[in-house]
Amino acid sequence: MTQTEGLHEVVTRLPQGACLLPDRGPRVLWMSGDDSEDFLQRMTTNDMRLSVGGYRPTALLTGTGRIQAVFTVIRDGEGYWLIAPPHGSEALRTVLQGNIFFMDQVTVEDVSDQWDFLYLVGHGASNVVELLGFAAAEPATVVRSGNRLCLYENLLELPGFGLLIPTAETDGVRRAVQQGHGTLWSDLGEYDHLRIRSVRGGYGYEYTGAFNPLEVGLDAICSDNKGCYPGQEVIARQVNYDRVARALALLESDQPLSTGDPVKLEGRPLGEVTSVSSVSADPTWPSLAVVRSRQLAPGQKVTAGDRPAVVAAMRQASLV
Repeated sequence: MTQTEGLHEVVTRLPQGACLLPDRGPRVLWMSGDDSEDFLQRMTTNDMRLSVGGYRPTALLTGTGRIQAVFTVIRDGEGYWLIAPPHGSEALRTVLQGNIFFMDQVTVEDVSDQWDFLYLVGHGASNVVELLGFAAAEPATVVRSGNRLCLYENLLELPGFGLLIPTAETDGVRRAVQQGHGTLWSDLGEYDHLRIRSVRGGYGYEYTGAFNPLEVGLDAICSDNKGCYPGQEVIARQVNYDRVARALALLESDQPLSTGDPVKLEGRPLGEVTSVSSVSADPTWPSLAVVRSRQLAPGQKVTAGDRPAVVAAMRQASLV
C-alpha cells in the first residue's frame, strides 16, 4: 500500500488499515474561567455538564435556530478544549467572544498555532493509537498520553479517533501511522465521497446558516433536558409539534449533479443539492440534498437540475 492512497481505496481494499485524515486548518480553542460551564450551557445546544475527561459535540445557533457553528467540547482540568470546524477557529472565537457578558469570568484563546487536531480512521486505527502510547479509548471518554489527548470517534461509520497533539509532535504521529502500516491520506474528495455515502452533513455544505440542526442530521446534539439557549424555542416547537419538515437525502444519478441544483418531484420543488461527489469511479455519482422529507422516501425518482436521480437513502431527525 502506498502512503498517499485515498481513504475509500484503503477501506475497501484493506479493511484492517488506518488512515490519517489531513489537517484542515486552524481549529483549536482553549476556554477557561469559573463561568465556562455556565457559558457553554446557556449558549449551545447540547448538555455541557461534563466531567473532567468527558467530551460532547454541540452547536451554536442563531435566535431563529439556524446553524452558526458545530464543534466538539472536551473538558480537561480547569478548562475546555473547543475543536472548531475546519479552518474555523477564528470565526468560532469571534462568535463566542461576542456573547461573553462583562461579568462573565470566561476567556477564549485561539491556540491553533500550538495544537493540532487530527482524525485517524479505519479498523486498524486502534493499533496506531497504541503505538502513540494511549490506552484503549471508549466512547465519550478522553484518554491521555503525556500532554496528548485521544477521543473515540465513529467517523464515516468507521472506528476512529480524534488526536489533540502539540504541533511539534505532528510529524511523530505521521511516522506512527506509517509504522502501523497505515496511510497518510491527502484526498479531500475521497473524504467527501464517503461522507456523502454515509448520509452525513459537512461543514460549509449542510452545516451552514441555511439550515437548522434537525434538518441536517444533528438532532443528537440538541439536548432536551437543559435550559434555554439561542434558538432553543424554535427547536422545541419543531419537535413538540412535529414540524421538522426537511431532511438529508442521498441521491444517485447516472450523471454528476451540481451543488445548488433544484430537486423536484413531478415538477414540485422540494429542496436543493448541497454536496456532490467528485469520485468518478462511482458510477452512481452520489450527492446529498436537503429536501422536504414528508413527500419523499427511498426508491422514489426525482430530478436534480435537468438530470434524473433516485433517492437512495434519507437521514431524518429521530426526535420527530
